[in-house]
Parts: sequence; C-alpha cells; structure tokens
Amino acid sequence: MSALVRTNSVKMLAFAIVASCSILPSSVAQSLKPSRVIDLTKVQIAGSVCRAELPSSFSNIQWLDDSRLLASTYWAHCDANSTDRKKFETEAVLFDTSGTILATDHGNASMYARGPHGTVAQFQTGEINLLDAQMHVEQEIPCPKSSKRCGISIAQSPTIGSDFALCSFSGHSQQDCDFYAGSPAIRVSQAALPSGENPYTGPTRDFWEVSPEEKWFFDNGRLASTKTDGSRSLVNSTNFIGSNGGACEGQLSEASPKRFLAVCVGTHWYSDGMFDSVFGFSRILLFDVSARSIVGRIDDSAFISAAISPSGRRIAILKNGKVRLYDVP
Repeated sequence: MSALVRTNSVKMLAFAIVASCSILPSSVAQSLKPSRVIDLTKVQIAGSVCRAELPSSFSNIQWLDDSRLLASTYWAHCDANSTDRKKFETEAVLFDTSGTILATDHGNASMYARGPHGTVAQFQTGEINLLDAQMHVEQEIPCPKSSKRCGISIAQSPTIGSDFALCSFSGHSQQDCDFYAGSPAIRVSQAALPSGENPYTGPTRDFWEVSPEEKWFFDNGRLASTKTDGSRSLVNSTNFIGSNGGACEGQLSEASPKRFLAVCVGTHWYSDGMFDSVFGFSRILLFDVSARSIVGRIDDSAFISAAISPSGRRIAILKNGKVRLYDVP
C-alpha cells in the first residue's frame, strides 16, 4: 500500500470517528430502535402513472391520530415524459401504522397538514381544502380577507369556542384570522385571546406550553423553560446542535402525561488542511415533561422529518421515502 493511500485511509478513518462521535448526545438516554419500517417508494399514486416520490429535505411526516399518518412532499416530479423539468407537483400518502395505504393525492397544492376532525388540510392559492379519509375534497374554506396564502391551526382545547383557525399575515407582523367550529365547519365569532396565550397548534412555534405555569423554548440549542413568574431555567444543559450552529424544533403531545419531542439539526466541519468535509446530523430526543428528563433518543442524518403521535407513545421518522416507527412505553 502506497504512503498516499495509507494517509488517505487514516484520514477517512479519523473522519468516520469524528462523524460518529459528533452525532451522539451527551445524554445517556435510551437509544430507540424502530419497531416497523414502511416503504412508501413503491406506492402507486392514484390518477397517475407514477409511484410516490418523497425526497428527503423536501418532504414531511405528520400524525393525524395515533393510528394514521400523512407523508407528503412539495417536490415531486411524477411525469417522466414531461419536457418541463421545472414543473413540480405535491404528493401525499395517507397510511396507517400497519403499513396499509389508505389514500393518495397529487396536484398543485403548496403543502398538506393535519386538519380538524380527522381531515387533511390541503393548501391551495387563496383557500384551504379539507380532505376526507379518501383524500377527496370535503370543504373549501377561503383565506381571511381574500389572502392568497394562509395557514391552519388546530385548537388544543374544545372549550375555547372554535375547532380551528385560518390565519394569514398582512403587513410585516399583523395576523388576520378566521375561526371555525363544527363539521362541516362554520365560521364563528372569536373573542380576543388572552395576551401571551396560544390555544392553537401551528406549523411553527417558538414556545410550547407544557403546563399553565410553564413554557418550553430553545435557547441556542439548549432546551429552556420560562414560568409565569418570569423565572427562566434550563430543562437540559446539553447543546443539541453543537458548536457550529443549527436549529431545533419541538412538538408537544396532546395526551397526558405530556411528552415533548425535540428535533435538532447541527453541522459538523472536519479539516486537516488537506481533507475538508461538512455534514449535517440530527438529534431527536423525547422528553417526559413532568420528570424533565429524556426518555429516548434517535441519532440520524440532517435530512429527515420526525413527528410524535398525539398520545406521545409513538415517533415516526421519514427519510428517503421510508417511514420508521418507534414505540415508546
């Protein structure tokens, strides 16, 4: 073996060691193993000659309830005969935890999300459509004030007078919302929400209300807490994104006892002057809220989508068109 080959082999070995070490959280929490893997790449899309395309970093996974999941992408290119390589479509696959495909959809929606009463919300220009269990349009609801785009937020409590809200932004920060209840949904009046409270789930959030007195948030890769008395503390002192920066997202279970899923993505750089490389990694951690402790972890690459079931007892991860399911006691 030449000296150059030996040198490169040593470098690759060193890089592999650094890479594997960098994705291991300092916590000694149980490393979770998948209970089932569901391959969606062989799913035939209804009304199309194509199979499902769910490319990593352009797709996401969501739970509709504890037995049904929705995988979708906004970056599918189904028509292999098309000369327009810039024409992309959205696709969605509705399936259950056994791997049975329940329905599929494709078209020009901007995205899909969980809707109220077990429906799927399909985002279209100027409206959001609610799809039934067969992914057929059940109801078309216009965006507030004829906005071209809006988002949907599902009520966490049945006592606030509405089941969900459609909200769009006007100006830089002003949010216009219409509130709905029932099925089919009827627009209802909504009293002003108390300052600092958000009784709805949304596609992105900065704070998660784990109890009436406490909210969790991420502070530079560390999970932190703020209480109604103004005090702040760290839930966990570990920097889950590492020293090179990154970002974290969170999801809170609906059932009690509450569980919190932290999905953190970081970047690692390696260089020895001759060999340079960069890669992303993810740290997926499940917290028991009352104990403020990690009850399970999953280490993976950066290009994944992860979601916690409403009960907090299951985790789903979508990567390269395959879904891994994890059961957490």
